[in-house]
Amino acid sequence: MSHAFSRAWTDAFGSAYLTFEGGTGNINVLVVCSLEDARAALDKLEVFVGTPFKGRVTLCTLEHRHVALVKYALETVAASALIAVEPIEGVASSGPALRLEPGTFTTETGATYTEGGTLDAWRSKLLQPSDLETPSLAASLAVHAGLPALACGVEMLPRALERTFTAITQRVQ
Repeated sequence: MSHAFSRAWTDAFGSAYLTFEGGTGNINVLVVCSLEDARAALDKLEVFVGTPFKGRVTLCTLEHRHVALVKYALETVAASALIAVEPIEGVASSGPALRLEPGTFTTETGATYTEGGTLDAWRSKLLQPSDLETPSLAASLAVHAGLPALACGVEMLPRALERTFTAITQRVQ
């Protein structure tokens, strides 16, 4: 089975995407990270794509972790699961409610959007609840959209991807 980088692009908000194709499969995992974590996440992603997997992994780097940007990324790649790279050590399967500061934002591309409100606490379908919880806007949005999600530190990205593909594959069979 060959794995290949297939394309790179930016969206209307200026978020950058890199897509890696595995073997034939319909699993599409969106990995969301900050610009600061992009290089380290890409390094860890390259470790994972060296292993057999069926489906696609798309790395999305966001200038800001805002609702509009994450929702747009989920829809753009038609994600079947999400992994949020967060400043933690380990893999989290749940997190607390979040309060979002209200405001209107404009990206470098000129796109304008308004944020604010609260997001409910989130709990993943991918892992049993653990002691490690982390606030994660991206994971919260994915779970509340009905998608499986995890949050992990950049070092744990290959393990989180493996768990995600394994869990989704076992559900399909």
